[in-house]
Order: sequence, then C-alpha cells, then structure tokens
Amino acid sequence: MFRPEHVGQPKSTVAAVAAIQFNPDVTIISHYGNIKDDRFGMKFFEKFSIVLNALDNVEARRHVNRLCLAAKIPLIDSGTTGYTGQVNPIFKGKTSCYDCKPKEAPKVYPICTIRSTPDKPVHCIVWAKECFKLIFGNMTESMLYEDDKATEDVSCYMNFLPIKEKCHTADATVEHVKLLLKGLFHDDVNKRINMDVYKNAETVPIPTSLQTFEEALHIVSSDKDNRPSKQKDWDTNMWSDVECAVELIMCIYDIAKEGMDSFGTYAFDKDDNLAMSFVSAASNIRSRIFGIEPKNFHDAKGIAGNIIPAIAATNAIVAALQVMQAIKVLQYNDYENLPTEYIAKSCPATYVLRSATRRGHYLEPTQPEEPATQCYVCNASQISLQIDIHETTLEEFIKVVLKGKLAFNQPSVYIRGSTIYEEGEGAEVGLLENLKKMLSLLPAGGIQDGTVISVEDFTQDLEIEIIVNHLPLTDAADDKENTEKFVINGQASTKRKSTLIEDNNDEPDFKKVKVDNNDKSNVVDDDDDVVFIV
Repeated sequence: MFRPEHVGQPKSTVAAVAAIQFNPDVTIISHYGNIKDDRFGMKFFEKFSIVLNALDNVEARRHVNRLCLAAKIPLIDSGTTGYTGQVNPIFKGKTSCYDCKPKEAPKVYPICTIRSTPDKPVHCIVWAKECFKLIFGNMTESMLYEDDKATEDVSCYMNFLPIKEKCHTADATVEHVKLLLKGLFHDDVNKRINMDVYKNAETVPIPTSLQTFEEALHIVSSDKDNRPSKQKDWDTNMWSDVECAVELIMCIYDIAKEGMDSFGTYAFDKDDNLAMSFVSAASNIRSRIFGIEPKNFHDAKGIAGNIIPAIAATNAIVAALQVMQAIKVLQYNDYENLPTEYIAKSCPATYVLRSATRRGHYLEPTQPEEPATQCYVCNASQISLQIDIHETTLEEFIKVVLKGKLAFNQPSVYIRGSTIYEEGEGAEVGLLENLKKMLSLLPAGGIQDGTVISVEDFTQDLEIEIIVNHLPLTDAADDKENTEKFVINGQASTKRKSTLIEDNNDEPDFKKVKVDNNDKSNVVDDDDDVVFIV
C-alpha cells in the first residue's frame, strides 16, 4: 500500500487511493489531522456505525475510547509491536474499555544522568531532544534550561540563548551557532570536568575539539548545501563530528530563515526530518564525548520515537482480525445492542504471539473482560486524589493530573458549583489568572482536604468527581515508588479470567484454564490511523 514515492504524504490519503484501486465502486473519504481536533468531536463520531483504531500513542487511544463510549459506538482497538499484537473489542457496558487498566508509565531517566553522566545511546538522544526543546521550543520546559536569575553559575551554553534575542537575521545565526555549539559540547564539558564531577567516573568525557566547529563553520560558509542529510544513504550513514556540527548549524539556519520569531514555537516530532536530523547530530557528538556508541539517523529515530520496527506480517494479521470482527458486528441485525454471548464468541480479544502455544497456535483469543468496577471512564464516575494542595498550582494540576494522568483533552474545573477553569470554545479568559494559584488558594474556598471537585470535558462527553485529600509533598517524596508526587485511586487493575480454547467443533467454547497473566493491552504500533465505518 505504501511505496517509496509516498514518503511525506499523509497515510490516510495514500490508503484511500490504494483502496479505491481495489474497488472503484466504494466511496472513501480520508481525513488528515489530529484526532483530538474539535472537527473530530462527538458529532463526527456519531455519524458512524463502528470505529477501528490503529493509533501510536496512549493519549490518542484514550481519547477515541472515550468518544466511542459516549456515542455508544463499537470500537475495535488494535496495536502491534514487532512480532506481537492484539485486537480488543470495546462495547460500552459490556466489555472493559481502554481506560479500565492502568497504562504503563513511559520510561523516564534521572536528570543527573541525562545532564552529566550518560552511559547509553538513549541517554544522549534524550539529552538531544531536550536540547532541541531548549533552542527551538519553550526553553523553560527543557531540563537543560537554567535561569540566570535563580542560578549564579549557569552552564556555558545559556549565554547564547535564546537565539532570537541574540541574532536578528538568519545569516547572523551561523557564526553565533558555532559559539553555542562550543558552549554545549566543549566549554560546558570542560567546566564539569574542572568541578570534579567525573572524579570517580570509569570514563572521563573528552570535550569535542574546537577545530570541529571551525571546520564546520568553514563548510557552511562556503556551501550551505554541503550537509550530511543531503548525501546518498544519509539516513544510514554514520556522520562524523564535523558533519554533525554542519547539520546542527544548518538546522538552526533553516529555522532562522522562516523568521526569528519561529524560535520558541516548535515541539519535537520524530517524523519531522529537520527535528530528527538535529537530534541525531547532537546525540552523536554527545555520545562520542562520553565514549558511547553513536547511532545513525535511522536508529536514532527509532530510539527517539520509542519505535519498535513494524513487521508487515503482524500488521496484516492484526488488520485482518479487526476487519473480521467489524464484519461480525455489522452482520448482527441489532449491532448497537449486541448480546454479551455474541461478543464473546464472535469478537474475542485476540493476541498475536511470537511463540506458539502448546497447541501450536500463534493467535490467542480470549474472552473480553467485563468493565472494571472502578474505571472512572466507563463505570465509576468518582475517583480520589492525594496531592499537596499547598504546593501545587492549578496549572500543574491541570497539566500533570488532568491532562497527563487522566487524559482529559479540554477540562473545565468546578469547585462547589463555581467555575474555576475552563477550556474550549467560549472559555472565560479571565479564569486564566487562577492558573498560578495554589490549589488551596483558589476561589470558592479553594481545594481543601476532603474537597470534592467536578471536572468536565465536553470534547469527550466525560464528567467525573474527584475527592481531593491533602498529601504533604514531603510524604509523597518519602514513597520511593511514587515519582509523580500524587496518588490516584479509582482505576482498578483487572486480570484476564479465561482463555478461548478451540475444539473440533465449528463453534469455540470458553473453558476456565490457567493462563499466563501477561497483560498485552499496552501494545502500540507506529501507525496513527482511525477508520470509521458508516
């Protein structure tokens, strides 16, 4: 379906053209955009009979799950990771939804490891992504950012940021970036060495030679098209430090040509070649400083995007399972009210295995689980939260808890019937002043120990109550397993109850058996597709 000539084109557009070539009589409308956009809201979902998911991130999958539940539309969710995958049918009130099981938190690394003592390629790639954020995005959100007003002895590179305040033209950035790179890869490393940061380290870093930046500047000044990302096999070749420096200078120059105000507006995207080229080049120089094996562009992209290479056969099997389940749902006369028994026999949750079962099967169908009694999305509507109400601002609460942990899209917050914060069309701008206030100091009496607040999201047709209890930050920090500084109760962890065992009859039976309770529900793939069937 996807060929080399399609690189850079939206997958939805290419897929629609390919499908129509198979069947010219079918009508397919492709959409290219973020599934969380307002145009793909409740009214959009209500037009369809069934939805098929192949999304690449938890946040988007949770959002689609909620809209399908609200619209009472069957959802066939799926994902693949290399040779494994799964298909999970989601029917409101009859099967567990995507939010019924807690999702594994993304891997995080200690700041000190990223900033000072990396020993793996991924550490250098994470550092490079933070460096991208420092230069191109909201620099204050980067773990490499230092406020000179709060820190007397800032890192060397901070003297050359932000670029849009230091330079006024694109050409002026070229010489300036050489100084920035010198600060990042030479001066700051030397500074940490002189501070005895690596006194007891097995490997002492070696700062990048100053000659590297001089050679890179000379190459750029003589020919701005002479850069590694324009050479043959550029994505699989290993770039030298000089080539990496050339790429870094040109990435910043390219953004500067768009306008100096472009700096501060970008977010990293693994599918943006400029962003990924910057991260690949920066991580390679960083790796060589610390004696770590560098990665080419292709491999660095896989690590930066947490990508496990897709296996075409696995994708084909999972897609076929989705279509088979969709057909069985639509064939039932009253598919909006499918009996639980029919769902169990015709639409089992199915796992694709890398190793065969004892019976030689590579597909493991299982009985769909019932909704978790404490799931706040499809069952319970009240959860409890422990958080420091005196040390947490409303802005932090919305970003980390509501949007980060609970996956709200556009939340509105109410305390004792009073609107404290809202997002979306027609939102009260004046409420933004509450963002910087501590939870306990918010209007309407604030959030105190035991306060019940309401949170509503019109884009997801979801409303829940949160019982907030005060948890001093020091107590949260003492809990070694709690790195989030808050505790949420109300999301039940459920277990698989049975496995579908096929016998010699045409119809499979469910038998209670012992199974490996290995939850595969978090498998995702590197696609980002949603299919709606009318």
